Amino acid sequence: MTAHDFEYAWKRALNPKRAYQTAFLFYFIEGAEEYNTGKGTEDQVAVKAVDDTTLEVKLKQPTPSFLELVSYPAFSPVNRKVDAQNANWHAEAKTYVSNGAFKLTEWKHDAELKAEKNEKYHNQDKVKLATLHYSIINDNKTAYTMFKTGKLDVVSKSQVPADLVPSLMESGKLKPSDGNGLAFFRFNVEKEPFTNQKVRKAFALAIDRKTIAEQIIAGGEQPAYGYVHPSAPNDFRQIGGNMIQDNQTAEAKRLLAEGMKEEGWDKLPEVTLLYSNSNEKNKKVAEAVQEMIRKGLGVNIRLQAKERKVFFADERSQNYKMSLASFLADYNDVYNYLESFQTGHSMNRTNWSNAKYDELLKEAANTVDIKERDRLLHEAEKILIEEAPLTPLYFYTNAVVEQRGITGILRHPVGPSDYTQADKVNEGND
Repeated sequence: MTAHDFEYAWKRALNPKRAYQTAFLFYFIEGAEEYNTGKGTEDQVAVKAVDDTTLEVKLKQPTPSFLELVSYPAFSPVNRKVDAQNANWHAEAKTYVSNGAFKLTEWKHDAELKAEKNEKYHNQDKVKLATLHYSIINDNKTAYTMFKTGKLDVVSKSQVPADLVPSLMESGKLKPSDGNGLAFFRFNVEKEPFTNQKVRKAFALAIDRKTIAEQIIAGGEQPAYGYVHPSAPNDFRQIGGNMIQDNQTAEAKRLLAEGMKEEGWDKLPEVTLLYSNSNEKNKKVAEAVQEMIRKGLGVNIRLQAKERKVFFADERSQNYKMSLASFLADYNDVYNYLESFQTGHSMNRTNWSNAKYDELLKEAANTVDIKERDRLLHEAEKILIEEAPLTPLYFYTNAVVEQRGITGILRHPVGPSDYTQADKVNEGND
């Protein structure tokens, strides 16, 4: 691996013909956005391998989270020769090329993966496991049964049957750790009735986040009264405080009536809530909010469950009115939470646009002073919550159940877990 592999990989990710959804993460680099949007060339992207061990990057704006950002998987190196010989090298274990502590040796698609210790890893003496097995399981009950029978060593909270999560949390068997991101509702501001800001705000105020987080999800999640997660740097959430309240029924009814009057509606246009049927949790949340809105506003919501791929396709094409969405941070920076709602952003699937919001994000991106940067981002978050192209539900936490003897797994609030020094004490090395 050389610096040339990084230069090639980063410019490859920005190639407009590849249409990578994560290309926007590279926009802090001089010339990156221009190349990715067809307004510049690859040669203008300010990433250069000076020699085999030196990568020079020129930034177009202050980037305080630079080191965290380039740790995101999209910034991983790619070997030009390998890529040229086989454009789909990453699709099968036998052609997959990597340089981490483990190398992929088996990949049964939609079933399992096997990785073995990489004898060429620079720090291989610290790698304790000989192999890692990953099971791909869509059914939560199956995953937990395999854990109970010793066929799995680690299972994440998302793969534990929802009805078991509260008791496992209470017993301490489900071990929580800092998370990031949140569940929230998107409103399509170009589809009635969410064309009206007061109607959107009414729906936001009629929801009981505390009940959803503590009784329906019941896995250690916190109700979200802002969009930015408490794990974000500089105590941003603590300083920003709560930006929305639960069960404001009277205010919600008033706003709904005002919004309907402004639009000339005697009857509210039909509301459809889109959600992915990939897990039972989504269904429970959708049904709970359906009932909260019915009780609080007298509005009947029609639920629309779709298979995961279809759900995301509908969101991307704005083929929805209201959707149960989620966000996981790419890197631990407040800016990453808020950047997706800028006008024309590839991840802004609400059709919402606000010039003041855009300007605040632009100013924050070009501000060196961290306190001033946070001040601008606080102001932007206020606009986001007040204009309500979305409304937050609950903040995610990470949690796992593990067999006895599992040690050394390094878990981060943002990004994948690190198994470099993981071990299975007195249980063999598989």
